[in-house]
Amino acid sequence: MRVVSGIEVTLVRTAAEGAAFPVGGKFSVSSPAGSTQAQEWIYVSAGAGLSQGDVVSRANGSTTCLAAVVAGADAAGKVIGVAQHTIASGSFGFIQCKGIAEVTASGAATTANAAIMTAASGEVTTMTAGNEHKVIGLATEAITSGLATCFINCPGA
Repeated sequence: MRVVSGIEVTLVRTAAEGAAFPVGGKFSVSSPAGSTQAQEWIYVSAGAGLSQGDVVSRANGSTTCLAAVVAGADAAGKVIGVAQHTIASGSFGFIQCKGIAEVTASGAATTANAAIMTAASGEVTTMTAGNEHKVIGLATEAITSGLATCFINCPGA
């Protein structure tokens, strides 16, 4: 993993422009603006359109970082990160895999200071018993739906 300063994690490039970084490369951004905590990001090729807050995994059958929105409650080991901005299908960009991030909460409420797990359609919800293998982080606020501020640590990255 490379530690870099000055990297623009919101940079998105089209297929015609080509990748700006190695696909699958992980980068650590120490103390980004407005944060006291380092973040980790992974550079992906979007196999489908990604929106802010989408929980993202490797596309089925992919051995590279061809990214897809999590379709169901996947095991955490498959999750590579959470999109923090829009990346169009076929484009290249960064998704966050560790640190404080905005994550889309499902219609079921997330509880503040509770473990969060993957839910349907690229969302998270409060962990329920027997689903420990789906945990990707900790909610820092209670929210019913929309973007929730969470600490994430996606092991599939």
